Parts: sequence; structure tokens; C-alpha cells
Amino acid sequence: MSKIEPGWYRDPAAPTTQRYWDGRQWIGKAVPVDATPPDEPEPEPPPAPEPAPQTTERPSEPVVPPLRPGMLSPAQIDKLMAGRAPANPGLRLAARLIDIVIVLLLNLVVNGWFLYQYFQEVMPAVRRVMSDPEADPMSMELPDRAYDLQFLIMFIGILVWFGYEVPATVATGQTLGKRLMGVKVAPLIGDKLRWSAVISRWSLLMMPVICFPFGVILSIIDGLWCVTDRPFRQCLHDKSAFTMVITTESDTTPSKET
Repeated sequence: MSKIEPGWYRDPAAPTTQRYWDGRQWIGKAVPVDATPPDEPEPEPPPAPEPAPQTTERPSEPVVPPLRPGMLSPAQIDKLMAGRAPANPGLRLAARLIDIVIVLLLNLVVNGWFLYQYFQEVMPAVRRVMSDPEADPMSMELPDRAYDLQFLIMFIGILVWFGYEVPATVATGQTLGKRLMGVKVAPLIGDKLRWSAVISRWSLLMMPVICFPFGVILSIIDGLWCVTDRPFRQCLHDKSAFTMVITTESDTTPSKET
């Protein structure tokens, strides 16, 4: 093509038209093949701008209100509390005590054999201390197997507690203690408890047990928090999971919008 002199020629890409060849490339507007072309080709119009890509607007998701009471308006609080009444702290305490007794009984059944073995391991050391008036009970040495059994018993006990409380709370919001006291756990937003929220709630309850005896103070503070908390009467473990405990008589599905 480089040897072709500049001029008008039939366009190979469109045989019914002719275009101007400048010695290197086709330029200018094409004209019909049977028309008399001008001396100089007319410049081609600039390309039309590409249309802006169309974006499909996604429906706006419902705005979840901030869950700090100080940032909630009265209208938002009313919608979150619609048809629900916070449980009395006394009912919550009674339900928790019932659950503690049940978990202890379950542990006696599941951990019974390991508890028996543990006492078999520690009783010789206990008898030695009791038979020696000058012996220091704090310096009593236990066999290594006794320490192993301690950890095993604690681990099984935590699993028993988890199995008793978490699945039942996710399914119905109630353990046996809460069912007897007529209260249940409910989410602040929505109408369904999620595993992540219930596990978070249970984990904060469980931490003081692992940190015993120092965790007892945290456990007391956690349990008493709902006495003065407003408007949802949450304990600290409720705040961590965005849940509240309500009476079953007032249980209706709250509005999800605020």
C-alpha cells in the first residue's frame, strides 16, 4: 500500500464508497463510488462520546439505629420496645439461679467419674495435712494427675454449660430457668436471635468462671447492671450481643424500621 500514490480509491472495507488515500492511510469522509469526489476530503466527524455506563441503583438498606441509648430518639426507643416489656431483675436472677443448679446437676452426671477420680487423687494429700497440725494447707502438693483432672473437669463443664444454654437460647430465647420464670432473650433489632450474638452473650457470662475467683467481681457487676440500666435494662452481657431480656407475656415482634 505504501507505493500507491495519494488519491481517491474504492474503499476495500466498503466497496460502494471511495475514500482518500494519503499515501499512508485512509482519511476523510467517504463518498459514493459513482460520485465526483472533491479535491480535498472532508474531515470525518469526531467520534460520538461513549454513553455513560448505566448503574442500577440498589434499594437502600434499612438504616440500623445506633444502639447506644443516649443516641436514640424517643421515637426510636418506642419502636424498639413496641409490644415488649423488660424483665424484672428479680425474675432474671431467679432464672439464672435455676440454670446454675441445672448445669451443676448435669455436670455431676457427665463429670461424675472424673470427679470421683479427682477426689481419689487428692484425698491422700488432704489426709496428710489434716494429720499434721503444723502443716500449711496452702503448701499442699497434689499429684500431676489431679491437676490434669481439674482441667478436664473444667473443660467438660464449660461444654455442658454451652450445650445447655446456647442452642436453646438461639432456638427459643429461653433456657429452662427462663421458661419457668416467664422471661426470654430477644434481639434489640429484628425478630431472630443469631448464633454469633448468643455465643457472644454466653462468652461474657463464662469469662468470670474461667477467671475465678477474681472474675466473681465482674460477674456481680454484670448481673447488677440491669438494675439501673435504662431503657432496656440490659446486663453487660446483653450489651455485648445487642440483646435484652423481656417477659414472655409482652413478646411481640418489634418493628425493624426506625
